Amino acid sequence: DGLKYLDLAEGKGPVAVKGSIVEVHFDCVYRGITALSSRESKLLAGNRIIAQPYQFQVGAPPGRERKREYVDKANGLFSAQAAPKPP
Repeated sequence: DGLKYLDLAEGKGPVAVKGSIVEVHFDCVYRGITALSSRESKLLAGNRIIAQPYQFQVGAPPGRERKREYVDKANGLFSAQAAPKPP
């Protein structure tokens, strides 16, 4: 039935229409426990912390993921203790 959402705070940006690219934070809550959240910070080298919102195209068929761009050389952004390199 599509994406169901709850606006906790109304934004001031333009209305998302079919075909536009949107970026959202999400929380997956099961029985009152947050199982997954895009608000969870990721620690980068140099003690920099970022959150990772999800980006998608409004109206795209389910299962169509955004293209993820990876680079071989991250110029020191990730430490040796970080997660495995993506393919």
